[in-house]
Amino acid sequence: MLERLAALDSERARQAEARRHDAAASANPLESTGAFQGAFDEQRKIVEESLSRIRQSGSASGKADMDAVAIQLAAMDKMVSDASYFLPPYDVQSSRSVVDRLKQSLESAIAEVIPKKKFSFRAKNTSSSPKETVTPPAVKNEEEEDETPSFMPDRAANLHSIRDAKNSTIVHDSGESSETEVTLSNLTHCTVFLRGIFRAMFFHKLKNCHVYVSAVTGSILLEEIDSCIFMLASHQIRIHSTTNTDFYLRVRSRPIVEHVSGVRFAPYAFHYQGIEDHLKAANLAEETGLWEKVDDFRWLRAAASPNWSILRPDQRVPLVDGTNVSSREFCNK
Repeated sequence: MLERLAALDSERARQAEARRHDAAASANPLESTGAFQGAFDEQRKIVEESLSRIRQSGSASGKADMDAVAIQLAAMDKMVSDASYFLPPYDVQSSRSVVDRLKQSLESAIAEVIPKKKFSFRAKNTSSSPKETVTPPAVKNEEEEDETPSFMPDRAANLHSIRDAKNSTIVHDSGESSETEVTLSNLTHCTVFLRGIFRAMFFHKLKNCHVYVSAVTGSILLEEIDSCIFMLASHQIRIHSTTNTDFYLRVRSRPIVEHVSGVRFAPYAFHYQGIEDHLKAANLAEETGLWEKVDDFRWLRAAASPNWSILRPDQRVPLVDGTNVSSREFCNK
């Protein structure tokens, strides 16, 4: 599902770029303004209808729609950014207010229909890592008590959601299946290992977390991230509303950032026994060098964007070895 939505998001991006060129050549900018408003209102209605269905259906069928709405909202946010160069300032602010309101409505709907379920687990003690690699400890704030995550698997759609966790170590192995989709939401001081082959991922509201991901055949979307470290291998990566975060990437297309500050990039540095086979199966075995070819959709000038930078070699963490990390499935068997 997330892969299809990501494809729709990419298509919208292509159409937005085409509209931008058309608007630049148009003698009547108001015509482009009208076209934007029509498309934006159409997306708003779709999201509002989806939110209504989520509330009506409850947890029985609403879970499958929540991540779809989140991706639709990301597309609307990008739509506003793409049109901001020709829209009147009032229209830009008004449209962004609509997106913010819809995001709050989604959070409210999630709180209404999904009860928390607590699962407690602890990672096993691991053996020492090879000399040139490190096995990172869980990111933990000593002043806070542990709060284990709420796991919400949707077996029919192979969609797995983890939300509302603090000071936890979360490990999941997808194996050779490339149909698994993962959502992480509202995590603080957590360490997450996702090993295997995945279809798509969505990360929302993560703070002071370390996230290590192997092979994603589709896309990864990140929103509202603060002070984290990510090691990601994916065909497409889009980063929104993120601050003070380091990304170690292997990608098949240029990473896209928007509304970011203090983000830094470096080449992929995650390893575990068997990762080479997983990367090869996902067509991610070769280093493309695209990790440093970042497109900032909020910076249209010829000069380099001040919102992101390359992480210097002496500032990068060593290769992270996730081989011996204790594995615990978060889907029901």
